[in-house]
Amino acid sequence: MGSLFLRGVRDVARQASITARQIVSLREAHRQRLTQELGSRAAAGFILLDGLFERPVVSVSWVREHCDFSSRHANDLVAKFADMGLLNEITGYRRNRLFAYSDYLTLLDEPV
Repeated sequence: MGSLFLRGVRDVARQASITARQIVSLREAHRQRLTQELGSRAAAGFILLDGLFERPVVSVSWVREHCDFSSRHANDLVAKFADMGLLNEITGYRRNRLFAYSDYLTLLDEPV
């Protein structure tokens, strides 16, 4: 019984390690894309990207508050992330929309 438990712990630890490496790779790949596609605005994109790892489903108002941006800047940045495929609108509403960082959520949901 003890060895079965230890094998289970080992397997979970391996899966967690694999997922952690995938998250680091995803973050770095998306940071590179932001650098290439946003140019001088990449720093603002990095702030949002880092926030998405803490909160992968966001509203524009959350982006505004979290990043300390104007409403217009938050809307523009969310739209750019959506155009790049980094955020996906998930409500279908015109107002009070929510956006998901689907690539990250998929990593967390995938069995390894």
